Amino acid sequence: MPTDEPKWEDQEETIVSFAQVPPQPTTEAQPPGAAAAGDEDATIVAPQKPGRAGLPDDRTVVAGERPVAEQVDLLAWLVISRTPSVRRGQIFTLDKPRSDIGRGADVAVFLNDPGVGHQHATVKYEIASDGTPQFVLYDLASTNGTFLNGKRVTSPAALKDGDRIRLGDTELAFKRL
Repeated sequence: MPTDEPKWEDQEETIVSFAQVPPQPTTEAQPPGAAAAGDEDATIVAPQKPGRAGLPDDRTVVAGERPVAEQVDLLAWLVISRTPSVRRGQIFTLDKPRSDIGRGADVAVFLNDPGVGHQHATVKYEIASDGTPQFVLYDLASTNGTFLNGKRVTSPAALKDGDRIRLGDTELAFKRL
């Protein structure tokens, strides 16, 4: 039973290409990313704030900035002490200036717990005001909260050997030499 409707094999293919437009030169009076006068098709982009050179991307907003160390000089780790999964006893070495905790694909400490956010909390290696290095726990605005030794973390908390961190139904023990 033949039909008169065109089939996909009969349709023409349209290829669209865009001409390359050279970038407009910027002047001292014009900030980078600003539109040139008379160019109604220009995209206006706000200039980026300069980042802190040499430091990793920092997604945590904290009043009273603390210096972050570039290299971890202490030996410390997190151990899963209680979990709804079968990973009890798994060890995560804290060998980077920032170690994110959660169930996202790009975190240093992966927890298979539905009560844990994709980026739930983080542990940073920082220099205290007296110059001593320390590991500090931050909650990353998680829905279910982060608890340190049974108390909810509402501000950065320095970790001590033997501290217990609870996220969802998972508990981690902090160990430091």
